[in-house]
Amino acid sequence: MFGATTADFVKERNHAVSLAFRKPQELRFRRYNDPKSRLCNNGMDTVPHLEKVSHDITPNELNGIPKENFASCLSTLGAHRGWSEAQKNTLLIRVNADINEICKLSPQEVMSSQHILTAVTKSHLRCIDLNDLDILTTLGNPSMNWTSEKLVHLADRYKVLNPYFKLSNSSTEAIVSLGLVLCGFMEYEIESIDPAVYRKVSVIVGTYTACPVQKVKALLDLATRTAAYGPVAKWTCSTISDVGILMAMVID
Repeated sequence: MFGATTADFVKERNHAVSLAFRKPQELRFRRYNDPKSRLCNNGMDTVPHLEKVSHDITPNELNGIPKENFASCLSTLGAHRGWSEAQKNTLLIRVNADINEICKLSPQEVMSSQHILTAVTKSHLRCIDLNDLDILTTLGNPSMNWTSEKLVHLADRYKVLNPYFKLSNSSTEAIVSLGLVLCGFMEYEIESIDPAVYRKVSVIVGTYTACPVQKVKALLDLATRTAAYGPVAKWTCSTISDVGILMAMVID
């Protein structure tokens, strides 16, 4: 009995000593890992940290972030790509309630919300101002995990705002500005792009890994035209590097 008590005493003493010599930042990190304090707490949130813990963050925790803290760390929350659909829906509701109505988000608010906005509804996509270049650039970022359906809605919204816009006579700048929204256009529209223009933007378009398969096939058809890169059999290593994702279709 006495031996057990002594062991407990030694254990407690060693623990106290370890705390005494622990660096302050280690103690803060220890507290930060507490589920109740790990979100939007004293500016310590980082995207790498969210990548480690986001899988078990509950909607209640997201709803429990104080309004002022939510606003200050929105850019960190929005930069994280790993949220589940349920988590993104919860965060989207918070953005709508505590930041601004989705249809009235400023360019800066859109940039801060970024990946959270992939949870928006079709009605939201009908009101977002894609004529603002900052908003278009954010929503068209190649890292955005849009569904095929939402990409179509984004492209449709852009066409409504720009009724005279045609991919067939678009400049390299116009196509680049669309970003991933390009992959929401119909296949025949993508195939109408000037092959010479496509060749100039192929290095960028080749990074659009979220582009739906049918749209990638349309881009491949475009790439094999004489004014672009010509038949696949004649492609060089440089060409293969330029076309990026199109090689997946070639291999298949």
